[in-house]
Amino acid sequence: MEVFLEQFIACDKSRHTLKNIKTAVIAVLVFGVLMFFLISPLIALLMQIAAVIFFLVTYFSFIDYEYELFNGNIDVSKIYAGSRRKVVKKINSEDVEFVYESSNNAISKDALFNKNIKGLKIYTFEFKDRKKVQLALNEELEKIVKIVYRGKMQIR
Repeated sequence: MEVFLEQFIACDKSRHTLKNIKTAVIAVLVFGVLMFFLISPLIALLMQIAAVIFFLVTYFSFIDYEYELFNGNIDVSKIYAGSRRKVVKKINSEDVEFVYESSNNAISKDALFNKNIKGLKIYTFEFKDRKKVQLALNEELEKIVKIVYRGKMQIR
């Protein structure tokens, strides 16, 4: 039996803020190009560099997460600034040794979610090579994970 589920964790920052930032970066870049031709190339170059740095910082701070469960395997994707998707982790059910629910106080650096986790439960997947990854699961995905990983579930 094939099982397919998706879960989306939206960025904890507003989409309106992202749109405003993109507009501001474009305005600074256009203004910088105009300054380059009209006034001072040095000031224009500094503005261009500042705009690029500002864009990169905001691009990597607006991150959505998506979990896709297909036949017991979970693919975790990061979506940067609502435009670029990158699969960051593939969880193969055969590579997982233990799965257990974690408290919100035990969130590790290996967490693949943002702060927008109200109503979600944190689960830690521990692999045979002792690496761990944490996911924030909704009720539907949690129910399927408990079924698929029933022999590997632990209470901690």
